[in-house]
Amino acid sequence: MNKRCFLHFIFLLLIIKVSVSVPPIVEGFKGDTVILPCLIEQNPDSVFWRFGDSNTVCVIIKGEAHFEEQASVFRNRVGIFSSEITLGNFSIMLNSVSKTDEGLYTCYAPNEVVRREIKLKVKEKPGSGQNKSQVDGVMFLLECVLLYNFSF
Repeated sequence: MNKRCFLHFIFLLLIIKVSVSVPPIVEGFKGDTVILPCLIEQNPDSVFWRFGDSNTVCVIIKGEAHFEEQASVFRNRVGIFSSEITLGNFSIMLNSVSKTDEGLYTCYAPNEVVRREIKLKVKEKPGSGQNKSQVDGVMFLLECVLLYNFSF
């Protein structure tokens, strides 16, 4: 009976672990800037940001961002919050997001065995499916109609 209780306990722990490990989702609009959060209480010396299995997004060492190993698709698009590092905030800003940026990002501190995962979803901006010249044309016609109505 004792062995059976132990197996039930292990099973419950696995269920809790699986249900808790769903990464939070950050949503952004195409072309905008998003913040990918990463809070680590231990304040480690180094934190690594990865996209997917192997693309390096950013490396933070002793409060400074290092981009030497950064994948080319992230060049000049990533920023950190330097003043927040001492508070354990290792979040990054990703500028000009596109559909190719969608996916799983990982923030981890190897010496502290801390790992955070964030899923990024990128949406089209509302109304971005319309052609800008069509919208400008409609606005011009609307202005003409309003001016015509108010002038008589």
